[in-house]
Amino acid sequence: EVLAAIPRLHEAGSGGVYVLGDGATIPEMEAFRALRAQVVTRLERLGPPASGRAYVLSVLSPLPGEGKTTVAANLARILALEGRRVLLFDADLRKPRLHTLLPEGPGPGLDEVLAGTADLKTAARPSTIPGVDIVGVRTGNSSAAELASSPRYAEALRAAREGWDMVILYSAPVIQASES
Repeated sequence: EVLAAIPRLHEAGSGGVYVLGDGATIPEMEAFRALRAQVVTRLERLGPPASGRAYVLSVLSPLPGEGKTTVAANLARILALEGRRVLLFDADLRKPRLHTLLPEGPGPGLDEVLAGTADLKTAARPSTIPGVDIVGVRTGNSSAAELASSPRYAEALRAAREGWDMVILYSAPVIQASES
């Protein structure tokens, strides 16, 4: 089932992640607004999130290079335009990309949260996208499947659902990574 048709976006932003800005064309913005409308409508049909918590969405693709980074970042931006507090959760532990959208230098990331050396509120930092926070990962990890199945991962998601209105998981390609 198709939720929205996203046009090919040619302009690359920070680290190759294209985030729609004020100069975006109407078709680009409308494509992501259509996606937002479909996602929000479908979530509303499910009823409110359990215990007033945030909805959690996962953006997946079969293979790398199919646009999931662009879709995750721009869906977050469009949701934030409605006044929602959005957390982008870089769940691609093998080849993370979302840290390129953090304006500050290195800080704790999801890898430190999963290692137990940082908490989620410290690791979640404001991004270059207004209204969107990111929990990034600086470098890939060959133990991604084990980290994704750890109790600390579930705890991090629980904390994310309590602190934001919408949580978007940016996940690894499903054909190449078992943890997705």
